[in-house]
Amino acid sequence: MAGLIGFSVLLLLTASFVVHGQSRDKVARLAVVLFDAPATNPNLAAFIAGLRDLGYVDGRNVTLDYRHAKGRPELVAELGPQVAALKPDVIVVLGGDMMPAVRDATKDRKSTRL
Repeated sequence: MAGLIGFSVLLLLTASFVVHGQSRDKVARLAVVLFDAPATNPNLAAFIAGLRDLGYVDGRNVTLDYRHAKGRPELVAELGPQVAALKPDVIVVLGGDMMPAVRDATKDRKSTRL
């Protein structure tokens, strides 16, 4: 599972660099959107392991910017605009309930679809 998640991110990163003409030397910036805090999110470890398996290490060749709702449903709607304001190369949403807030906040941005 971690390999599949990491491979999906690799495809998104590659597509982003190719479409936008960015250098492969650029450190990619990923916004990671979570419901719970990173320390307690059960999917995050698998995601990071998948990235590591593909050679991506936070702080070295990729930057992970975390945004989370602190496990509080009333904070979910605030995350979309926060993430959109970051203007990351890739947005990773770990948790289906987070998707509508991010989708609605970013739907006017140009995006790369695979």
